[in-house]
Amino acid sequence: MAKVRPVAGFQLSGAVGGIVFCKRGTGVYARANVVPRDPKTPAQLDRRRHFRAAVVAWRALSDSDKETWRSRAAREERTGYHLFLADHMAKSGPLPSRAAKKRS
Repeated sequence: MAKVRPVAGFQLSGAVGGIVFCKRGTGVYARANVVPRDPKTPAQLDRRRHFRAAVVAWRALSDSDKETWRSRAAREERTGYHLFLADHMAKSGPLPSRAAKKRS
């Protein structure tokens, strides 16, 4: 259900029927409500499992280990969290290429 707030006119947020009202900057816009496709392929589920493991591994790091990742990441204009996850995911193996998927 959409929320309507009387603030210098009306401010909408939420969904009505198949339309979603979103705030962006100082305005409100409407777009079609799209349900994301989630095929749950074995490859997709495997990547999600690796991503979950990377997040758990980050949370298990000591503060000093996290700070090491943060200082390393600062040289690349990234966050330590992002660099750690990217490194962890890279070690989990390459993503299957789209060309290989189309052939099978």
